[in-house]
Amino acid sequence: MRAAGLRARLRRRAERLGRRSLAFDAVTGLLITALGLFGAWLLTGPLAEVYARLGLPVATSTTVAVAGTALMTAPLMVRRLFPLPALAVITVAYLWVGLARVPEYVSSSIALLVGVYTVGAYARRWSRTARAAHLAVVATVAVVQLARADYGAVPLDGAELALFALYDKVTAVLVSVVAFTFAWILGDTVRRSRAREAELAARTAELAAANRTITRQAVADERLRIARELHDVVAHHVSVMGLQAGAARRVLDHDREAAVRALHVVEDTGRLAVDELQRLLGMLRDRARDDGEPQPTMGDLARLLERMRDTGLDVRVRVSGAQPPLPAGVELSVYRVVQEALTNVLKHAGTGARVEVDLGYTPERLRLLVRSRPAAGARRPAPATTTNGTRDGEDGGGTGDAGRGLIGMRERIVMHGGELSTRPLGDGAFEVLATIPV
Repeated sequence: MRAAGLRARLRRRAERLGRRSLAFDAVTGLLITALGLFGAWLLTGPLAEVYARLGLPVATSTTVAVAGTALMTAPLMVRRLFPLPALAVITVAYLWVGLARVPEYVSSSIALLVGVYTVGAYARRWSRTARAAHLAVVATVAVVQLARADYGAVPLDGAELALFALYDKVTAVLVSVVAFTFAWILGDTVRRSRAREAELAARTAELAAANRTITRQAVADERLRIARELHDVVAHHVSVMGLQAGAARRVLDHDREAAVRALHVVEDTGRLAVDELQRLLGMLRDRARDDGEPQPTMGDLARLLERMRDTGLDVRVRVSGAQPPLPAGVELSVYRVVQEALTNVLKHAGTGARVEVDLGYTPERLRLLVRSRPAAGARRPAPATTTNGTRDGEDGGGTGDAGRGLIGMRERIVMHGGELSTRPLGDGAFEVLATIPV
């Protein structure tokens, strides 16, 4: 199980690094190893006598030098795949090579610096502990080498020799400290930069997902708004047309003028319905501009009330307070609520019903009250049977048109932070009360 888990982790790490990175590590590690092996062979073989004549005899064999150098540089070929084990092997090999006095410094220094950098940049855990242990080993080797340093071949004596030895040792220590500190900081910087990039990528993905969600919600809201508009337009105009057509049929034989007036209302209402449906369907087709009539506003209430008076309703209006500037959505919602309320009065109370429309403005809110009462002795229109077996004006178990109309009015008002209540007052009277903050 552990072996399978280790293989899975290695496979994921290799996939994360990519083939190009692994190939780069293998090639560069191989080149550094070749350079180190050549240097170790050259310094302990052909150049060994030259060093001896200079007073710097080589104290190790070619075999030890080559083996130590290979052990110290070969881990670079898998440094990013195994950052901590690679640094551990490099450090142990460096300790061995240093104590064995192998005269090779180029490849060993490169291996050490690259190993420290790799742990800082790619090892998530134990990076500080590993590098601290590595620096302790490097410091130990440096101290031992400096203690063993022999300046007998230097043509100096006394204070000059002591000063030269001090300068040489301090310089060697400073160079090592600066080099390894730079490798440490560079590795940490690269790791933090990679983490920031990953975090930014994750946040960008989250923002993109949130934007897609917001866009989908906006589209759904817009479709719901248009569907509500279609319902209000069709329900109002078709109801008026049906009622007026029925009234014209009933009086056609004995009151021709009343029948003609009713048919004029049917004609005008049908024309308005077609215009509004064209406008809404144009919006559904995402047209760049709206060639139909603009959305109704509070200024259109007078025409709406006049049309309803033509149907026989006794509509009376009272306005109190000064109307403040209102958003277009609020004006449209108030218009549709009045339209729906009057349509319900016409359907359920019949012609001749008395309707009071009360609009009140305060600095804090808009108050709309629509109160209706059937005319004395008036007869409620006979409801027509619908396709689902209910009667027009009945709730049909909560699914009838009247139920949807009241729900649509409430949704419009609540959308703007307001409240809507409806209640029967007895004897066929009904009240619709809406308040919207302004």
